[in-house]
Amino acid sequence: MFVVNNVPSNNDSKLVKALAFPFQIGTSGFPAMANPQNRVYTRILELLSTSPWERVMNNKMGVNVHQYVFSNMTAIQQARLSSEISNAIQDYIPGVFVNKVSVSPLEDVDKSKNGFIFNIFYTVNGQSDKQQVIYTPSATGGI
Repeated sequence: MFVVNNVPSNNDSKLVKALAFPFQIGTSGFPAMANPQNRVYTRILELLSTSPWERVMNNKMGVNVHQYVFSNMTAIQQARLSSEISNAIQDYIPGVFVNKVSVSPLEDVDKSKNGFIFNIFYTVNGQSDKQQVIYTPSATGGI
């Protein structure tokens, strides 16, 4: 499960236009378009929630976040996960340059939740932004 704390402020109209998801009819009767400021963070969430080998036509796409959830998160493991996320974003989200990804274990008071807090710092069309995503695995394996 992902929790997004804020929608990025990046509202550059030159971002790639895409259909709104879920599909809906816009005010003009044509398919509604996605808000450009939501597009980058939506793509990041899609990428983080996709495991490698999950997509038939692009089987290398995705980040294997789930494998790290129950492992002993050493500094080396955090660096590996950070690098994996950064590389995936650079490879699969066009126009996004990743400046830094920091990974922190989710500290739950009663230790009943495992997960991570991802702080992703990136630049799109010369505008810097930050996205914080909280990841906890769900029983169904999805978001």
